[in-house]
Amino acid sequence: MGYQNLCNKRINFKKMLIGFFWCLIIFSFFKPVCLSFLSNFVIIDKIYDVTRIIFSLFIIVYSFIKLKYVTKTIFLLICFELILVMSTMLSNGNLMAILVQSVSILSMCILLDYFIQKDRTEIFKYFFIVLFLLVIIDFVFDLLYPSGLGLDDVYWTPYYFLASKNGYAKYYIPLIIFSALTYKNENKKLGLLFYISIIIMIYKTIRLESTTTLLGVIISTILLLINQFKTKIAINISKVLIISSIIITFILCFLGLNSFFNDILSKFVNEDKLSNFIAREEIWEQAVKMFLNRPFYGYGYPNDGGFINYHGKQMYSHNGILEILLYGGILALFMFIFLLIKSFSIKNKRFEILSSPFIIGLATFFVMMIDETYISSISFYLFIVGFASLNNKQHFLLLMENSYASK
Repeated sequence: MGYQNLCNKRINFKKMLIGFFWCLIIFSFFKPVCLSFLSNFVIIDKIYDVTRIIFSLFIIVYSFIKLKYVTKTIFLLICFELILVMSTMLSNGNLMAILVQSVSILSMCILLDYFIQKDRTEIFKYFFIVLFLLVIIDFVFDLLYPSGLGLDDVYWTPYYFLASKNGYAKYYIPLIIFSALTYKNENKKLGLLFYISIIIMIYKTIRLESTTTLLGVIISTILLLINQFKTKIAINISKVLIISSIIITFILCFLGLNSFFNDILSKFVNEDKLSNFIAREEIWEQAVKMFLNRPFYGYGYPNDGGFINYHGKQMYSHNGILEILLYGGILALFMFIFLLIKSFSIKNKRFEILSSPFIIGLATFFVMMIDETYISSISFYLFIVGFASLNNKQHFLLLMENSYASK
């Protein structure tokens, strides 16, 4: 009996070390923004980036050796990232930045895909733990430095430990989604941590007056609550939100109906928020003109923070679809839409409950990307790959079962 207990303790200790190792790897891909701005952390920032590159190479090699194949979703994502890299090379853009971004996105997606293919759903818990700890640390810094740690050098707005005003969505939305996945699988005790994080997220977004992030937190939370009782309804709503967001983007940016939306918004928002939307219109107009000047392969990754010169500041387009068009033109947008279609083409009702949080997270990002852009966010692609990997895996298992049954 004593020997058995000793063996169990060793096994548990080994599992804990392995979990800590994977959490450390994931942590290196969610870098707090303060490291990029504070001069005191320049060395830490460099170490962070080097560590991430090393871990990226490790993940890619390790996964390919273990799986010995690449799923269709990962292959299409590689093609999409290659288009962005080629566009950057042709346009003399920031090649190093796009390479680091692409490798980071691919390695995290490959890691998630690998764990799913191996039936190791503890990866959801690892993502949840890392993101939860980052949110808690940020909350402590927020209490100590409520005015922020400084001003960024582009928008001259405060940045905090984890992110600047609208950057929190890159951490908050995946935390919500992975907490739901963790709760569904194995750790219902973590439900309390989820509610703690929700309270912190709502408090922070209201305090910073980040309408986009608050909207994302509300949408994802409501859809997950619906998902608890009616999974099919939650999935259908999510798909409608994705399609609607793309249509609204087309209407706002290409059809020139902004005055119509201005009249509607003026009845619901204050003058400051309305002026922000009008500023978005001017940025979108410039972005559309730039896209039409180079529609096929775009401009690649920008060298100085953004494509749009708005009152002397280089800004990004503040719209996800427009940003894809500026990065890689029609070629990148076509590959991106093809990636979405293929990822959602295989349906498996037996696995809808587990995979549904991923499409809820993706729908949330699409709604937020009407007036922001998160196409550089790792979490955005994790949701695509996670949903496709779960459903594709079950699709192949079902084919195998049917094959054996017919023999």
